[in-house]
Amino acid sequence: MPTMARTDKRVFLGGSFDPPHIGHLLMAERAREVLKVERVDLLVTATPPHAKPKKSTANAAQRLAMAKLAIAGNRGLGVDERELQRKGRSYTIDTVRELLRERPGVRPVFIIGGDMLADLPTWKDVNTLVELADFAPVFRPGFGDEVFKGLRAKLGRDVAARLEKAVIEMPLLEISSTAIRSRIKAGLSVRYLVPDTVRAFIDRENLYGG
Repeated sequence: MPTMARTDKRVFLGGSFDPPHIGHLLMAERAREVLKVERVDLLVTATPPHAKPKKSTANAAQRLAMAKLAIAGNRGLGVDERELQRKGRSYTIDTVRELLRERPGVRPVFIIGGDMLADLPTWKDVNTLVELADFAPVFRPGFGDEVFKGLRAKLGRDVAARLEKAVIEMPLLEISSTAIRSRIKAGLSVRYLVPDTVRAFIDRENLYGG
């Protein structure tokens, strides 16, 4: 396989990864191909500002460990734990400013699912955020029209057009961390939904009420 060309991008897929699953990994790999970067980092959040409290959840150290297990052996994927080290609520604008201090002029790119993209206008300092960083929305082919219609009204036509142009299309799997936690609690198998190493960790740590 040919080596991908180096670019002036740093690409991240943010999430709580509670637990990380095959859908996360496929999304990161697809973005790496389309954006032509050597690596995509899973950015493990501390406390997502928009997330509702979960009844059954892994702690920060366990989520970080699972993220590292999920990408082990794949040099094209990494894990970034800066938001866990910062603690408190994880605001993307704070991470962007930190990344730009580390490597001025290198724009961060954040992979974002279609459901999260609809909420982008509610993110902290969003107008500054979309000027300092790029977003790569991931949609199923043929989806997203309603989302971009809302973004045009809330963020303006120029920003919405830039986001729409950056869309990465892929057949998304109907897999979610919430559904995986529910299956584990019910005593059902999550084989093939999460990497085997993650599944073994969940069993060993007795996570999610299994």
